[in-house]
Amino acid sequence: MDQHPTPLTDRLSRGPLLLDGALATALFAKGLGRDVVPDLWNVEQPQKVGEVHESHRLAGSQVLQTNTFRSNALALEALGCPGRAQEFNQRGAAIALECAAQSPAEERPLVAGNIGPSGKRMQSGGSCQEWTDAFAQQAEALAAAGVDYLGLETFTELEEARVALEAACGATQLEVSVSLTPTGSGGELLLIGGTTLTECLDVLTTRGATALGLNCCTVAEMVTALPHCLTATERPFFLRPNAGLPAEERGTLIYPDSTESIATPLAAAVRLGAAGVGGCCGTDARHTRALREAIG
Repeated sequence: MDQHPTPLTDRLSRGPLLLDGALATALFAKGLGRDVVPDLWNVEQPQKVGEVHESHRLAGSQVLQTNTFRSNALALEALGCPGRAQEFNQRGAAIALECAAQSPAEERPLVAGNIGPSGKRMQSGGSCQEWTDAFAQQAEALAAAGVDYLGLETFTELEEARVALEAACGATQLEVSVSLTPTGSGGELLLIGGTTLTECLDVLTTRGATALGLNCCTVAEMVTALPHCLTATERPFFLRPNAGLPAEERGTLIYPDSTESIATPLAAAVRLGAAGVGGCCGTDARHTRALREAIG
């Protein structure tokens, strides 16, 4: 019986991982229009996408996520890019892999094939089969391009996260991490429909997730939820907070949290047991560098 590759598990055995930060935030700073799908730049502006990866690699990131958050067929169709999932995933993976290869072999960052939600809820006409087909197609494309593992993130609904995980596991032999984005409700973080984190983590652990986590919440929310999450699952747990709650100024989203206000609590989270920390919306290579220094 063939043994599946386990690069994520192998790397985690050496200690906590320093993840990268937001791709879209950095691409907006490089001129990406807010009405443009960031994944399109894998084809139209690959050098700029590579520059963002390179900034995180040089800052010490041990994982580079591909610029493929919206590169599933359902999301791309809704965003005006139908039929381009294969192209965007192949190019996004190639850019990240090329960047990772610049490091010595023993220090090479892992490349995570990034998969985000479909943007189509079942209640609005989507079906589980549509979800399964779209996520399986994306997972296959990323696996064929050579990524080390698949990173599902920003899932706000348990059912879609479950389907995406099962599709990725069924279509490839890669390890899969799943990151959820709950919202606060009376002091408790819940997913759409009122699903608790305990229920989510239990389901996703049972369905084969290699690692679990939270992203696109505030650092305060994550640090508060972490002890409960570490009790609810034995899987390695990742945190990728936003740089605070943004405010719009002259058409630009401004995130208030400084690098230190992200790095200090995340370093404490690592000491508490978080297996990986990085950033989400509003973070960039400066946050990665501050995290590397805070973790030591």
